[in-house]
Amino acid sequence: MTKVELVTAMALASGLTRTQAERALTGCLASIRRALVRGGAVRLAGFGTFYMSRRNSHKSRNPRTGKL
Repeated sequence: MTKVELVTAMALASGLTRTQAERALTGCLASIRRALVRGGAVRLAGFGTFYMSRRNSHKSRNPRTGKL
């Protein structure tokens, strides 16, 4: 599902206009992003848990040339 499809589905389900639904989605995603940047976790019951994690870097190989 793309963002456009999600906005359309939200508008149909809520009775909002597509513009209002897009603003609501953008605001929701911005709030989630801010919480994650601050190091918090976001738990949405029945949907999922979002959190930031750090990973060590790794070396990869170019499959075409074989160089690291």
